[in-house]
Amino acid sequence: MIKIEITDEQILQAQKLYNFKALTNSITQGESQIYGALGEVIAMHFLRSINKPVQYVGSYDNDLEINGKKIDVKTIRTDKEPTNDFNLNISAFNTKQETDFYLWCSVSQNMKYGYIIGYLPKDEFYKIAELKKEGEIDWGSWVFKSDTYTTKVKNVKKFN
Repeated sequence: MIKIEITDEQILQAQKLYNFKALTNSITQGESQIYGALGEVIAMHFLRSINKPVQYVGSYDNDLEINGKKIDVKTIRTDKEPTNDFNLNISAFNTKQETDFYLWCSVSQNMKYGYIIGYLPKDEFYKIAELKKEGEIDWGSWVFKSDTYTTKVKNVKKFN
């Protein structure tokens, strides 16, 4: 995983991406939207830093594009450094998104740092992901708030 110190400029850029109203089907009723936007910003900056010709798209289906490949950035809000046993989730109502890749990030609650966790082609994700039903309990006391496809960090491709 790649640890990134988040700058004030990146936070401002994230704030300008959306109008931050509650999203349809949002588990947090839109409260985490700034974290998702910040994940998109740090992913875009990271990909550009490794010389990928990334463009911001910002549609329902995908957030970024590289050479015609569509990327949907999924961001986890947490204050813990991701480990190989962390869940990477896609809500079941998102399975029809027209994207080629999922790229997972995490952003700390205080927005001081983030991680570029890894990525998978969409079709590969659904081959290895396990469907958890709403109300099902995962490790510890985590309860799935909706039907969710999930895999572990250890199962995704990492950037060098």
